[in-house]
Amino acid sequence: MDFQESDGMESAARRVALLLQRPEHLEKVDQFRRKFTRQKAAVDARLKTAVQTQLDDVKTGLNKLKSALEEVQEIKKSMSDIDSQYGSCQELERHIKQIRDAHWQHSQLAAAVDHLKHIYTVPTVVTEANEMIQTSNLLAAHKKLHELENTRDELLYQMYKSTEDTSDMRSIDQPLLRYFEPVRELSNTLGAQMWFILQRLLDTVRSNPALAVTTFRIIEREEKADERARERRKATGFKSPDRPKAWREKAVSTIEKSITTRLEGIQMVSRDMDKAWLFKFLMELRKVVIDDLSVVKNQATPLFPPSYDIFNRYVRLYHESLQSTMEDTAGQRMEPGDIISLLGWLKQYPDMMLENDLGIDVTQFEPLISARYEKELEEQYLHLVQDTINDWIKRMVEAEVKDWWRPTEPRSNVDKQFQTDMPVLLGQMISQNLDVVADTGPELRVKVMELFVKVLKGFQDRYQGEIVKFKNKHISEGRREPAYFLQYMIATVNNCHQLREYVIGLKDQALELVDSIDESPKYEPMFTEYFDAVIGGFEKTSSLTLDILSDIVFIDLDQFLADLVTKKWVGNNKALDTVDATIRDYANDFKTLRPMFFSELMNTLQHRLVSEYVRALTTRRNVFKSHDDRKKAAAHIKAEAAKIADLFLGLHSLSKPGNIKVITLIAEVIGVKDTEMLDLEIQDLVKRHPDMKSEHLLAILSMRGDLNKTQAKQIVARTPLADEPDADGPPAKDSRALSSVLPGKGFFPDIPS
Repeated sequence: MDFQESDGMESAARRVALLLQRPEHLEKVDQFRRKFTRQKAAVDARLKTAVQTQLDDVKTGLNKLKSALEEVQEIKKSMSDIDSQYGSCQELERHIKQIRDAHWQHSQLAAAVDHLKHIYTVPTVVTEANEMIQTSNLLAAHKKLHELENTRDELLYQMYKSTEDTSDMRSIDQPLLRYFEPVRELSNTLGAQMWFILQRLLDTVRSNPALAVTTFRIIEREEKADERARERRKATGFKSPDRPKAWREKAVSTIEKSITTRLEGIQMVSRDMDKAWLFKFLMELRKVVIDDLSVVKNQATPLFPPSYDIFNRYVRLYHESLQSTMEDTAGQRMEPGDIISLLGWLKQYPDMMLENDLGIDVTQFEPLISARYEKELEEQYLHLVQDTINDWIKRMVEAEVKDWWRPTEPRSNVDKQFQTDMPVLLGQMISQNLDVVADTGPELRVKVMELFVKVLKGFQDRYQGEIVKFKNKHISEGRREPAYFLQYMIATVNNCHQLREYVIGLKDQALELVDSIDESPKYEPMFTEYFDAVIGGFEKTSSLTLDILSDIVFIDLDQFLADLVTKKWVGNNKALDTVDATIRDYANDFKTLRPMFFSELMNTLQHRLVSEYVRALTTRRNVFKSHDDRKKAAAHIKAEAAKIADLFLGLHSLSKPGNIKVITLIAEVIGVKDTEMLDLEIQDLVKRHPDMKSEHLLAILSMRGDLNKTQAKQIVARTPLADEPDADGPPAKDSRALSSVLPGKGFFPDIPS
């Protein structure tokens, strides 16, 4: 107590010190005293109230304890009196046995009287119940059935209890069971009606949902009756006839069979009757599945007990039934279009189930067909398509060749360029087949694209072979047939360019498609290689056909080129004038080529003409003995070179007149008078045309007539040609021959020894 008092004094001192920190605070001492007095009075009042409340509670508790003690003592006394009375009742039990037996007999008789009413009315009640079933009053019919079954079971149970030996109950129950046989038949009739309703459950939900609800109410009642029968058998050993009925399991089984029957019932027309049989079947299948599941989700689910989980059950059953349907369908003989319809439907199936307000994620189930089976279908499709496309391309090339022999020229486009329908047909064929597999996923589209690029390579080989055969046959028949050979070869060149442009676009499409699949690293370099080969193949075919056009021109020019650099040639322009007129005439036909091919062909003709002129100069061995003869010959050669340059410059603006310079340089070598200047002209010629060989220079020098072989060889020895390692080797890297026009070809031909 002294410690608490001292602690309180210290606390009070600290509080006073806080309040009186400044001299002016002393003026408020009375104010502080009144404040603390009020606070103390309030605390004292609360304390007195708390103590008084606690005392009242203690007093109340003591009173209750006293009352409880008195009640316990009273109960103890009563229990003691009861014990005394029970002891005196043991003798009474023997005296009331007769009363108990009489009561039991009375109860049995009362139950028998009650059951007699049902026993006598069994036929009538069964008839009424059957009429109710016929009128779809199933609940009332089930109520009567339930009462009859209860009566039968109760009678059998009473017999069971009254029989000491229950091992032969069948012979004892047999008369009663025969009497109640119509009840069993009534149960079967009601069940059959319910199974019929469940077989047409979705139609019932649409037209008469109350009937569906009634059916499941009856099933739930039968489930409870089965449970009561099981409990009574467990407790007493008595087994009710026809129990358990297990109508819920039968209901589920009936629904499952109805789903299978519904999908199998979709009419599949014969392939012979309709080529689109599978497509129509799959569309009908899609409609049925979506419609049925929508009805289950939106209309049937509220009617079913939650324990049925009816929507998920239907989804699972429909999926399993679709699996069987898809396997059966895939096992049939199918055309390529059928396979694509099936694969496209399988690809769309997850989205179909997720959309349409169904919200079903089918990835939780096994796929409708296995990955192995799907791959086999894809391989089968690719094999069938390859056979079809190869046959189609074969017929297309045959039709194209047949068109070449037509007595009319090919059609022209808006730019007046010849072409045939083949590029458009080929492009349409490829595009249509790619569109067919558009809904099957990028993987199969990539494989189809790979197939087509390989087919195009085979098409090129076949096409090139037919072009060469067509040319050879045309030439072998004296170029009389067909009448429009030139025009169709021009159309072929234009066709190849059109196909090349199409394949370039197809390549871009293929590489974009490859980026969307998992095997992109595998396909991207392969596709690049394949498409580049096909693009190069069409360029090669174009060049081949341009060479054929060039050959046709020079077949007409050969007889006139043979007159060049002959004795009657100097001072006579007839040969080159004819060449000029012939090329101009052909050039008018060649203007139906695309501009790039026209320029390429003109450069080729120019190169070949210059090469033939050089060949004439280096192989005809025409000798000009006097300076005047050499001067005239050189002037004639220069004039004809200028004429050739003017010819091709007038035909197309991209002509390369510098290529004709070789003829002028040779003319300078022939016409120069001073032998010292001869070395300079030769050095210029050799420097500009490294593809030139020593025998070419010797042939040119031999035309001068003022040099013997020894002098000519000495001049050659002073040129770089004397150091050539191999006369038959390739031209130098800086060759200025027309390699820019025809790679690897120069002006100077091989001179036979």
